[in-house]
Amino acid sequence: MASAGASSLIAIGTVCAGAGLGLGLVIPIGKQLCTPSYALVTVGIMTAGFGLVLLAFDGGLWARPNGPAGAGGADAVGGLGRRLPSPRRGVSGAVRRGLVPVGDTLVALGRNPLFFYVLSGLVVITLDYIPVRYHGKEGSLWSVGAEAGLASWMPGPLASMVWALLWLLLFYVPLARLLVARGWYIRV
Repeated sequence: MASAGASSLIAIGTVCAGAGLGLGLVIPIGKQLCTPSYALVTVGIMTAGFGLVLLAFDGGLWARPNGPAGAGGADAVGGLGRRLPSPRRGVSGAVRRGLVPVGDTLVALGRNPLFFYVLSGLVVITLDYIPVRYHGKEGSLWSVGAEAGLASWMPGPLASMVWALLWLLLFYVPLARLLVARGWYIRV
C-alpha cells in the first residue's frame, strides 16, 4: 500500500517539475520573485523526493527477513501518520539493513523545521557581516570560507552545493540530533 502511494507521489512530483521546466521557457524560473515556474519545479522536486523517502522506508524496497518483498508498509518506521513508541521497534526491512541513522537524521531535522530555517538565515547573515582579508581582498567570513576552501578547486555551483552540505552535516545535523535527544521541540 505504501509503495502505491509513493509511486503516485513520485509521478505527481515528476509531472509538476516537468510542467515547471516547461513553463520556465515562458516565465523564467526565479526564486526571488517566486515565479509560478519556480514554485512548480520546487514543489515537484520535493514531492518526488518525499515519495522516494517514503518508498525507501515504508515501501519495502528491500526484502524483509521474515516476509515477502514489499511487505514493509504495515509495520514500518512511522508509517503514514502513525507514531510508534520507539523508532527501532516494528521496523521495515530497509531500516533493518542499516538505514536507521539516515532515518533518524531526517526525523531530527524535521522536528524543528522553522527553527532551522530561521537559524540558517541568521548564520549566513552573521557570517556575512564579519569582515575578513583574503589574499589582499576584503570579504566576509561566509564568502571567503566558500571561496578559499572550495571554489578555488571546484566549479562554482558544485562548490556552493558542497559548502551547503558541509554546513548541514557538520552544524545542523548534530544540533538537530542534540535537540531531539534532549526532547526539545521549538514551537511557534
